[in-house]
Amino acid sequence: CGVAKSDNLNFARRRAILDAKRQLADTINGRISSVMNDFVTSTGSGTNEIILQHSEVITRNLIEETGLWGYEQIGSDTQADNNKFRHYVLMRFPIGRAQMRLLVKIRDDDTLYGQTKAKQKLAELEERTLNKKN
Repeated sequence: CGVAKSDNLNFARRRAILDAKRQLADTINGRISSVMNDFVTSTGSGTNEIILQHSEVITRNLIEETGLWGYEQIGSDTQADNNKFRHYVLMRFPIGRAQMRLLVKIRDDDTLYGQTKAKQKLAELEERTLNKKN
């Protein structure tokens, strides 16, 4: 479901459609990467020791370019909201034979991408090893 609010009805509709499509693309081809840093410091000693801890989590949601062939808008609604328009769009992406082939292709591309990255990292490691010997 895509949602958008604007004082311009047409703009709210377009943004709601884009929001719904973004959510579909995220579902089909989204990637999450996350990094957690945990810092622990202590000051003092014995019974006067004070331990300070700080944790930080950074999460990134990357949506690769995704083909959304065959999506359908199956419903929409507009409501007035404080002199603005709030527009809702409901879309579906039927998983049929063509879409299943697309998902298989996406997964195969991910595997190929992973293999390519692994080869690049191995080449970099070999180059560093040779540079250290020289």
